[in-house]
Amino acid sequence: MRTIEQLDGAGLLAHADQLAEVLRACVLAGASVGFELPCPREEARAFWLGLHDAVGRGERRLFIVRGADGRIDGTLQLVLAAMPNSRHRAELSKMLVHPRARRQGVAQALVRHAEATARALGRTLIVLDTCSGEPAEGMYLKLGYERCGEIPQFATMPDGRLGATTFMYKLLPGEADALALTAKLDGTLQAITGDSGRTL
Repeated sequence: MRTIEQLDGAGLLAHADQLAEVLRACVLAGASVGFELPCPREEARAFWLGLHDAVGRGERRLFIVRGADGRIDGTLQLVLAAMPNSRHRAELSKMLVHPRARRQGVAQALVRHAEATARALGRTLIVLDTCSGEPAEGMYLKLGYERCGEIPQFATMPDGRLGATTFMYKLLPGEADALALTAKLDGTLQAITGDSGRTL
C-alpha cells in the first residue's frame, strides 16, 4: 500500500538522497524536468537542497508518495503564489514518478492531493506547464485541466533536443462541489484498490 505525505524542511533534508534518486531516474528515462544528461547525483541532490528554505516557510508544499517498502515512488510540489493579487493561485511543479512506479495511479493521486490542499488554502486556480505530447499532458486533460497555449522550442529534452511546452490551468470547484467530487473519487479509488483517502 502506498501513502501520500507532506514533507517540511526537516523532512526534505532527511529524504534528499531519495528525492535525488527519483529525479535522476526520471531524467535518465527521458523526462524533461529541467535537467540534461548525464544528470549527476550531486546536481539532483543540490536541486532539492536549494528548495529547503521555501519548503520550510510553506511557500512550496512538497508531497511524496511512499511505497510499501518505504521508498519514495513519486513527488509533486504545490507552489503558492505570494503576490497580493495572486493569492488565489497555485502552481503544480516537478511532477516526478519513478519509472518503477509508473502506470499505477501515482501521478493522479498526487495531483488530487495537491488540489485538495490548494482548496483548503483558499486557492481557486491551479496552473502548470508540461512537455507537449508526453503522457503527462493526457493525464492532466483527463483530470480536468485545460490547455491555454503551447510554446515551441521552450526547453531541451534530457538528450539536448528542443521540445515544446503546453501551459494548462484548472479552476477548482466550490466547496460543495469539491466535497461531492472527493466522495466520488474516494468511491472510485476504493472500488479499484480496496482502499480510499490518502492511500493508493
